[in-house]
Amino acid sequence: MPSGGVINQAGGSGGAPPTSAGTSANAAGTQNTHAAGAGGGGLGGTGNGGGASGSGGSGGSAGSGGMAGSAGSGGGAPPATGTCPEALPKLAADGDNSFYANRQGIPHGVVKEVQYKAGVNKTMNVYTPPDYETNTTATYPVLYINHGGGESDVQWGCTNANNCGYAGRILDNLLADGKAVPMVIVMPDTGDCANFTPPKPPSFDDPCTTQYVNDFIPYVEKTYRVKADRNSRAIAGLSMGGLVTLTTGFAHLELFSHVFVYSSGYLSDARPQWETNLSAVLGDATGTNHKLNAPVYLAAGATDTALPNAQAVRDILKKHDIKVLWQDSSLGHEWANWRRYLAQTLPLMFKNTSGCD
Repeated sequence: MPSGGVINQAGGSGGAPPTSAGTSANAAGTQNTHAAGAGGGGLGGTGNGGGASGSGGSGGSAGSGGMAGSAGSGGGAPPATGTCPEALPKLAADGDNSFYANRQGIPHGVVKEVQYKAGVNKTMNVYTPPDYETNTTATYPVLYINHGGGESDVQWGCTNANNCGYAGRILDNLLADGKAVPMVIVMPDTGDCANFTPPKPPSFDDPCTTQYVNDFIPYVEKTYRVKADRNSRAIAGLSMGGLVTLTTGFAHLELFSHVFVYSSGYLSDARPQWETNLSAVLGDATGTNHKLNAPVYLAAGATDTALPNAQAVRDILKKHDIKVLWQDSSLGHEWANWRRYLAQTLPLMFKNTSGCD
């Protein structure tokens, strides 16, 4: 694919959104320590101003009973090892919840809450893969994934409500089917540091970037058996967390080699400043594409309040010849989309270290 190409992929078929898929923890399933909180992920709207409008992901009561069965269509075929992916795995249909079902008879990882900084009452949730405790010589790449507005570090890992990410179950199922590589998933709390507008020079690094550099990454690399190099770090996020991903991840490709943005993008009045702030990154398409081990991924639903913002960010990247994988889908600004975006992108991670030249 030529430099700067945008790969478009149509979304899944219509249908009813998935319901909650099971209770939180059982002996066979990915364990987690917290139920979902209320709130929704809410960056939306297309208007001016630094704030954001639009509701977040829908809540819901917990379902009953774990779900068995095989993985659904959320995984697809993984890219060949050592090559930049030029196509997306198939997106799960919007009525499919098998890809995050609590499958029996497969290995399961563990999600735990940890307090990562002494004297600070802040936590992160961390998923470790099924063989983490037994394969004690193995080291793992890391996905850092950011929650939405009004939510917390609990959301991506919980498994007992409609506004849960089921991240551990999704990866467990992909691993069992050979569609993803084992990795640690770090789910920090970025609710106190996210910005809806880009930071301005000369103070370029916003509070979330500072927390990543000074707190999140050092703690993870000191505490867990993870690989401490940029080729082994990915960053993703939904809605408000997508802005964290753009501001921290895309701006710091010396730290991250994969950038995945779900239902997010800067508002219209902030885009010129973002483009100016990132002129060194955007203006060097050859160097930037070489640092990306997968194209920048952006996705949004047909009725997503953030769709125009995501499209605008995509178009800015395209204008500067930065490679992009674009996914449009059905549904809106909701967890039914964000779970399947995660399932689609996990197979893209940590299989290529040669860039996307």
